[in-house]
Amino acid sequence: MPTRMLTFKAFRLAATASTVGLVPLLPAPMAALAAPPPANSVGVDRSGWVDAEGAVTLSGSYRCSAPAKPGSVFVGSNIRQGLQSSGVGGSTAVCDGKAHRWRNTGHANQTPRGPGGVQADASLLWLERNRQGIPVPHVLATTERDITLVARP
Repeated sequence: MPTRMLTFKAFRLAATASTVGLVPLLPAPMAALAAPPPANSVGVDRSGWVDAEGAVTLSGSYRCSAPAKPGSVFVGSNIRQGLQSSGVGGSTAVCDGKAHRWRNTGHANQTPRGPGGVQADASLLWLERNRQGIPVPHVLATTERDITLVARP
């Protein structure tokens, strides 16, 4: 969780409260300094699955708020090992401000097809149509991490 530096006013309040015995009153002002959760975020689970045919499944969680303009929001995912990268598919996102789970499956054409360590990434992508009706992508959130692909029987 990101931390915020205390402003001089908040620091002075904390120092004054502790010297005059008002420590029980501190949680309310200090809680006001806490950052709200991000409106748009996406995460990837620590492990994914790979089957005998090379189909890779990744999963994770996301949260997004409804865009101000109409459009579709998707969760896309990829795996990478060295310089080789493969898309693992995409799914439609529900943007209602609540946390949701996502799961994408696809065939890894360029990367190793067996169990082991890979880098995975996920992006929350909003497609807005411009005046000509052409979808214009906007990245709402992205993340990447090292994961382990586990053999799926």
